[in-house]
Amino acid sequence: MLPLVVVLGLFFWPFIDRNPVRNPIKRPAALVSGVLFLLVVFSLLGISFKNLYAVPRVDPALVRGRTLFSQFGCAGCHRIHGEGGAVGPDLSYVGDKRPEREWHLQHFRDPQSVSPGSFMPKFPLDDKQLNDVTSYMLGLKRIS
Repeated sequence: MLPLVVVLGLFFWPFIDRNPVRNPIKRPAALVSGVLFLLVVFSLLGISFKNLYAVPRVDPALVRGRTLFSQFGCAGCHRIHGEGGAVGPDLSYVGDKRPEREWHLQHFRDPQSVSPGSFMPKFPLDDKQLNDVTSYMLGLKRIS
C-alpha cells in the first residue's frame, strides 16, 4: 500500500505543487512532504530492525539434537512436555535435573555405565551427534 501512495504522490506532484521557484526553502509543500516521507521511511526501518532483533535465536546444535531425537525414535520411550512414550524417564526438564555435560555424553555413549540396569540401547552416534543430542538435553529446562 505504501509504495502505491508514493507512486501516486509522485504522479500527482506537478498538480499539487505548482510553484515555479526551485529554491527548496520557498517551496513549503515540497519540503514538508519530503521530510514526512523520510520520517515514514526511517520509522518503518526502525520498526523492522526492532522486530528483527526480537526474533529469538536458536543454537543450531539444539535443532540438530532435536532432529536426532526424532530420527532415532527416542520419543517412543521418552516423554518431553507431554509428548512421547512413558517407558523411559520424562525428559521435559532433564537440563535442570542433570546439568552435567559429561554425564550426558557418557550416558549416550554407554547408558549402562552411568545408569546400571537401564534398558536404553547404545546408539551409533559420532562425536558431533553426541554433542548435539547432549546440547538438546541440556536445553530442556524450565523457563525462568
